[in-house]
Amino acid sequence: MNILKKKFIFNKAAIGLFVFVYMIKYINIKKGIYTLKSNVVKGVLV
Repeated sequence: MNILKKKFIFNKAAIGLFVFVYMIKYINIKKGIYTLKSNVVKGVLV
């Protein structure tokens, strides 16, 4: 029972960490695309 409980907590932590890392990567990609778009717009305007 205790081993299963530990395994379950570990799995939840692993999933949480995976989602956290994925979110950071996703946000960075969105920021990168936004920066690229704004640079293109600046290039067109200037």
